[in-house]
Amino acid sequence: MKEEGRSNRAGVRRVNLRRSVKSAASFTKSILQKYLIILAALLVLDYLGVFSLMGSALQAAKVPLSPQALTIFTATALRPTAGVLMSGELVKSGSIGAKEVLLALVLGRFTFLITQDYPRGAFPLYASIYPTKTAVKLVALLVLEVMVSTPLCILIILYLM
Repeated sequence: MKEEGRSNRAGVRRVNLRRSVKSAASFTKSILQKYLIILAALLVLDYLGVFSLMGSALQAAKVPLSPQALTIFTATALRPTAGVLMSGELVKSGSIGAKEVLLALVLGRFTFLITQDYPRGAFPLYASIYPTKTAVKLVALLVLEVMVSTPLCILIILYLM
């Protein structure tokens, strides 16, 4: 009887291991697909000279970001994971420095939190747990915390790096 219980537990462990490996492979595949799409898009944009054109336009408009940093900012503001993947490729290729990447990522993440995460994620979650007034206060405190911490992060990046 003990033998039967042990073999049953071993079978359950094998099934759980298979499920875990299958889930990990699926997750890795989805990230790899996004990575390859972003890499292909960056290569095409660079080949077509879009970054050079954007650089000229940004200099004329006196915007202190490079085209690559603006691209990272935009990608991060829409999907933070995509921005991180994109920034890694741009740093690896040598077309942007670490300081500018960090600024673009911090600003993009700030924009994402304010425009998408809090209204679509945090507030509905808190409103489902707490009364609406309490949920509004919690989200307002989160926004305040981000509005205070983001400039501090930017100052640290600018002056300590």
